[in-house]
Amino acid sequence: MPEYWSEKGDEFMRLLILEADQAIKLNTPVDTGRMRASWQVAQGGAVSGEAPKGNHGKRITKPNKKNYQKEKFGETYSIHNNLPYAEANAGRGPYPPSWGGSFKSGNKARGEGPQVSEGWFDLIAKNLEDRGKELWGQMAD
Repeated sequence: MPEYWSEKGDEFMRLLILEADQAIKLNTPVDTGRMRASWQVAQGGAVSGEAPKGNHGKRITKPNKKNYQKEKFGETYSIHNNLPYAEANAGRGPYPPSWGGSFKSGNKARGEGPQVSEGWFDLIAKNLEDRGKELWGQMAD
């Protein structure tokens, strides 16, 4: 691949991963902010990592790159979360017994309504697929 397109491909990956990371974090339900702060990006598949402790509020942090420094076109990347309740919160179950066997978002005991709808994570994936095509088209012009 000519150097120009290799550089464009790397830039495309950097932008797409940045947008994916931001979209997931912005849509992650927040209580203490720990789940939002625990999203990680890895090259080649999910890797283990420590979930940050404490209250993180609603801030959006930059991507937490676990095993690489710079995105490369042609590599595979994973955005993952090591918290035990992350999969259930993404609407994929299994749901904890305290949730009554179904998807929940928001804390009814504190008078909170749902923060997200079931399937929010899959909707982000679809939107990012469309956004990737749009980004690549813009870069190719």
